[in-house]
Amino acid sequence: MKKEMEPEHVLKMLNRLEKVKQAEFLCGMLIPRQSATQMNGEELVKQIETTFERLQPLYKLALS
Repeated sequence: MKKEMEPEHVLKMLNRLEKVKQAEFLCGMLIPRQSATQMNGEELVKQIETTFERLQPLYKLALS
């Protein structure tokens, strides 16, 4: 699984977001089923919290 996108790809997607009315930019973290089923509740909550912390600057930017 690729952890980061190439900067050129991100710029292309953001350019489309700016120009196309129905465009979307989805950000998140994929948790493979096997990993998710092996996590206990506390580990899953920690993963969710970490994801929110990492993505929060993007959401704040979108609302500004």
